[in-house]
Amino acid sequence: MTHLDETYALLRDCWIAGGPGVQVAPDAWATLLTGDGDTDERRLLAIASQAFEVGLRPALGTHTVRPVLPQLANPVVPARLRPVVRRVLRSESSPARVLDLLARRGWTMHPLDWFPDPAADVPAVYAPWQDWAAQAAPRPQTVDPEQWRYLSPSGRRRGLRELRTTDPDAARALLAEHFGTEQAAVRLELLQVVGLVGLDAQDVPFLQSLATDRSGKVKTLACQLLARLGMTSAEPDDLAELRTFVTAKRKGLALVVRATETKTEAQARRRDQL
Repeated sequence: MTHLDETYALLRDCWIAGGPGVQVAPDAWATLLTGDGDTDERRLLAIASQAFEVGLRPALGTHTVRPVLPQLANPVVPARLRPVVRRVLRSESSPARVLDLLARRGWTMHPLDWFPDPAADVPAVYAPWQDWAAQAAPRPQTVDPEQWRYLSPSGRRRGLRELRTTDPDAARALLAEHFGTEQAAVRLELLQVVGLVGLDAQDVPFLQSLATDRSGKVKTLACQLLARLGMTSAEPDDLAELRTFVTAKRKGLALVVRATETKTEAQARRRDQL
């Protein structure tokens, strides 16, 4: 018998070009042809379709049976409210407030409307779902440049977080190589990972390179991380002057910083500059 993949490709190319497929049909299929051009083309189409759907279907590899999704302690929101909850969730930059409100009222999201990431900070009621997701789809402990382009933004954040824990130097090299090709929102999230996991003096060259980043938010966060490492371009006199424009008071466990009222536009401009 002929190779199905080669035969299918030849027939497909003939039909795409508008020509008859009979001229490239293998001899093994000749007994099925009648000599009627239209009938033969339809028969070839039927055979080729069957070959594509059955003969060329990838063989199944090893597979695992996932456990049933566990039921949460709180019920899902009523069906009539699900569209409203979905719209509210999409309108929020972070779902934390919506999820917390529902949990306090004794409700949870429907899994088809929203499903938690195993590493996300969500109300404790979703913990069984997070455990289920972690077991059903275990994530790699490391990520390399070849895997990076196939990962989703959330997968890249997780991979970077894990790599900064196990191999900080490799994480810095990976980030320096791919950081500029990401969208502004993704760059900001990746930079937040840098600030949360293992920030140290070795990150200074990379953070300094972001002074020319296209996103203002990325540049601002990079400056904040440099300041945490004691790297700032401000002169001591400038810092002293800036202190005169703000007040800091302890309120319970929080430190409340407020900008003092300026008397002239020149002072306001100077404060903004500082």
